[in-house]
Amino acid sequence: MTNRATIIRMTEEILDIAEAHGIDVSWRRDLWLKTTNREGRSFGGVKRNKPYMSIAMRDISWTMEPSSDKAEKLAKAYNGAAMVRKDKARYAKPLAKLEEGFAWWHEYRSFSKDPEIGDLYGPAEDKLMPLAALLCHELAHVIDYNSGTVRVDGLTWGPSGSVHGNKWKAIYRLLRTSYVATGRYKPEPVVVEFKPKPTKDKRTMDLIGLPLFDLAA
Repeated sequence: MTNRATIIRMTEEILDIAEAHGIDVSWRRDLWLKTTNREGRSFGGVKRNKPYMSIAMRDISWTMEPSSDKAEKLAKAYNGAAMVRKDKARYAKPLAKLEEGFAWWHEYRSFSKDPEIGDLYGPAEDKLMPLAALLCHELAHVIDYNSGTVRVDGLTWGPSGSVHGNKWKAIYRLLRTSYVATGRYKPEPVVVEFKPKPTKDKRTMDLIGLPLFDLAA
């Protein structure tokens, strides 16, 4: 189960990436991070003149997993007569991926087909992948509204926030390709070094406890 400590770790790692690419995140220690035990949308940006991010803890998993009830209902609706053409176009690829055994995490329809920042597909057992994408999405909003002028991939964007505009997309693309696509979000494996107990010399063991006069002899 994902906890607040995991979200804090991943948030720090994503901001490290932004900082390494020359983005000013000096506000990071003032970031107001709220986690709520509810479903619903998460949010990133600014609140009460402070950098702010709210994560809905019950909304950080895959949108659909293969062979799930949700996937079966979507497939049934897709094959029915009621679904309109635009929705058939929207759900064609997600359904194909679900049939191939991939889980699906959806993005906004306006850029869902973008190969880098659109819908995400991966193994259902990887519970951190959709969270990593969500945090990159929301932190891109926080950066957009709090980091002033930003330079990404040779282009300079002004200080104004852009909601889901080109400036935000450039930031999100940088974070997601650097953090999610590379698998960098996965925690470092804990390596436990095995150190066998030192064996004592048998001859020494035999002498321990002998009377002093025996040792002298």
